[in-house]
Amino acid sequence: MNEVEGGDATNGTISSTGLYRAPFEVPPRAVQVKAVARADETRSAQAQVTVVAAEVAKEEATPEAAATEEAITEEATTEEATTEETTPEATSPTISLTQIYGPELVGDVCVYRVRAEVTGNPRPTIEFNRDDSDGAWGNDVAQINLRAGESFTLEATATNSAGSDRARKEINFLCEVPFAVTSVTASVSPPSWTGPCPTDFDFSAVITVNGPGTVTYRWESSDGGIDPTRNITCASVGSQRVTASFRWSTSGSCFGPAGLPFIIITTLSQSKNQGQR
Repeated sequence: MNEVEGGDATNGTISSTGLYRAPFEVPPRAVQVKAVARADETRSAQAQVTVVAAEVAKEEATPEAAATEEAITEEATTEEATTEETTPEATSPTISLTQIYGPELVGDVCVYRVRAEVTGNPRPTIEFNRDDSDGAWGNDVAQINLRAGESFTLEATATNSAGSDRARKEINFLCEVPFAVTSVTASVSPPSWTGPCPTDFDFSAVITVNGPGTVTYRWESSDGGIDPTRNITCASVGSQRVTASFRWSTSGSCFGPAGLPFIIITTLSQSKNQGQR
């Protein structure tokens, strides 16, 4: 009151419930009464009170009169001086996926990390269909580890009391790795022979690679024979079969394979393997 919290003997006093009690003497000027909302102190209202001398002797107000005056004061100030607290409205979730790491080659796997961006009230929970880190990067990030030639469709679902939403992201092996032949196996048909010569032997070999690239190879025999070099192009990780025929040209009777030349494959060059985009 008049910038004095709770008032004073000169201007009168006011209770925390808004009951104003005039002073025994008429104040020197009009009294400004200001109410501030408890829930939001930026909200306030004020009124001006003019106190005049009473025609009758002053007496203590009865409890009934005080209660009536307090009720009137509360009714006048409540509308402007109080604010009602409201609960924020629930909203359905939305979700999107953003790649935040990778592709990064770690050992023989290509590593990716993807973050789920969500909105909604209350804040949605997030669930991934795969996380190779087992939650190491938080409940909104999933890590996917891919080997050469692999791909994966990552799915994430956001759920709250107002509904759910789902997002998908296709992840492919895009790491650049050194191209390599991982294995070679060879065989001959027939595996052994006893009979008339000359006779033919069919050789085959299976070449396995770790990704797309080109292999240069040749056949060699134990008697010093060397075939021309040849190339095979591999489109992805996997195996290809190559073949060759060799004629045992000795006349008369012969036997094998103990007396036959053996055939090997020598990898002469390998091209660089890059992830396919």
